[in-house]
Amino acid sequence: MKPRWARSFTLVELMAAMTVLALLMVAMVAMLDQAMRGWRTAQKGIDGRREARTALQMVQRDLSALVIQPGRGIFNETTNNNRKSSDLYFLAALPTSAQATNSGGDVCGVGYFVEWDPSLNEGRGARVLRRYQQEAAQQFVRLQSAPTSNPSRTQLFPDSGPGITVETLAQNVSHFRAEIYQWTNNSNFQSAGGEDGVRRPAYLMVELAAYDPQTVRSFQSQSDWDQSNNVTKFARTYIWRVVP
Repeated sequence: MKPRWARSFTLVELMAAMTVLALLMVAMVAMLDQAMRGWRTAQKGIDGRREARTALQMVQRDLSALVIQPGRGIFNETTNNNRKSSDLYFLAALPTSAQATNSGGDVCGVGYFVEWDPSLNEGRGARVLRRYQQEAAQQFVRLQSAPTSNPSRTQLFPDSGPGITVETLAQNVSHFRAEIYQWTNNSNFQSAGGEDGVRRPAYLMVELAAYDPQTVRSFQSQSDWDQSNNVTKFARTYIWRVVP
């Protein structure tokens, strides 16, 4: 019969087993970390796409409540022809629950514009879509004081002042564009069209393109956002048709 010590592991065998086990654990931790990074990247991409879709749904809701008055239609001003971004301002009849507190009515001013925010993307900056809103009481004052025909955009929708709020709807935006179709009167101020000035547009096509956060982190300057190969390869574009 073999002695009891002959059936035990030697110190060398235990150390070898512990070394193999430690290597396996390190490999498993590395694989888990890589999987978690991939999951976080994918989740951020999903969040970005959800953010863009939510923003377009809000644009659709606001445009569906479009209000047209004689000589006071929609301001649709192109801000950059290369990236096809445009500023969009108009009157909308929204319920008070969709407006600022104590709005004082239903017809408010609404706007959408793309703006560069230098504080985002770890200080390298990022392009965001903002939503402008002027509460109904202040909007009424602006309508009363503005010229009756073809007022300027800032006369109806000033950039700042009482009752005006600006919120960020989406980050990492490549471009935002709204095109009006079957509109009879085209000028820098696109009025309601027709001799009576109260004709509504047939429909609008709203386009929003956005990058995923992983792509944005590789951008070093603002010019990277407008490079055609980056827009084609990395930007995801959403297009909605809105009938006001």
